[in-house]
Formats: sequence, structure tokens, C-alpha cells
Amino acid sequence: MGDPKSQRPDRRVARRLANRSVIEDAALRLFAEKGYESTTVDEIATAAGVSVRSFHYHFPTKRDVLVGDLSGKAEDLALALAAQPDGQHPLAAIRAALHALGLQQDVHHRERTLLRARILRSEPHLVPFAHELFRGFGRVLSEDVARRSGLDPDRDAYPRLVASVAVAVLGSTMLSLASERCDQAAWEEAIDSALACVLAGLPTPCA
Repeated sequence: MGDPKSQRPDRRVARRLANRSVIEDAALRLFAEKGYESTTVDEIATAAGVSVRSFHYHFPTKRDVLVGDLSGKAEDLALALAAQPDGQHPLAAIRAALHALGLQQDVHHRERTLLRARILRSEPHLVPFAHELFRGFGRVLSEDVARRSGLDPDRDAYPRLVASVAVAVLGSTMLSLASERCDQAAWEEAIDSALACVLAGLPTPCA
């Protein structure tokens, strides 16, 4: 058996993550029910069963809790992209990486993502924030495209262009599905179809 003392840090981390998750779920639920601006930090803390101080330990502001677990997904995306073989079209690599990430997501994460989309869609003043939300993904995508194409992500336009297209696909698909109760397969299929459409040259959809 391991040393009980050595297990304490892991338990503290697990407890911290669990508290963060409870706060995030409470906040998103209240944002959806009452609206982002009408929801206070006090109300979120009460709904989560924590103190306001505990809320701020995990999330400095309401804005941070709206980002929530998406903040760590850029790193996951970078790892998924790195696992894709060289020689692929950059958008094809992005498509495969997103599919791999989708297989790793649980139902809870997907429901959170869709709930965020509904909140952003119902409150137009949060749209600029939505663009900021995807900025981290754009940087990761641009760097991977630059690596695959041998270009400079800061000097050359192509990596930023491809990354911007992919981010637009993610954002538009997320907002399109915001009003639907779709399952994991439908969620992945919508993103995959949108990227396939871009790779095909954006042909006009059949009526």
C-alpha cells in the first residue's frame, strides 16, 4: 500500500476539481435560467453550496466561470493535433484531431458546451466574448498549420487564415446546435460535415 501522506495531495486536487465542477454547473444553470447579467456571484455560490470566497478561489469573475472547463481544452487540442500524421492537409488534420477529442469527451462535458452555446446565443452582448473564447483555439490551430506548411505563424497569412476558418466552423456549428438536444454522434457529425464542406470548397448545399 502507498503512504497515506503521499495520497493527500491527490485527494486535495480531486476535491478542488469537484468543487470547481459544482460551481461551474450551478453558474451555467443560473445563467440559462435568469440570464448572465441578472445572476450574481452570491446566487451562484448559494446554488453551489459554497462561500463567495470559495467561488473566487476557483473563478475570479463570472466571466471566468462562463469559460469554465473550456479553458483547458486548447492544450488537449494541441496534443490531438500533434498526434496526426504529417502530410495531411491542415484542415484534414484539424478534422481528425477534433474527432479524436470528441471520442474523449463525456456526456457531461458536451452538455456544458451546448449550454454555454445557448447562453451566448440568447445574449447578443456576449458575442464578442464568444470570439475571445475561441482565440486560444485559434492560436493552437495556427501554430499547427504553420508547422505542417513550413510557414511562419506570425509573418505568413496562411496559418491564421486556416485557423480562422476552423474556428468559424466550431463557433457556427456550436451556435447552430444550441437550440437542439443533440446526442454525441450528432454533435460530432455536424462539426465533421462542416469541415468536410470547407475541404470540398464550400459547394452550395442542395435544397
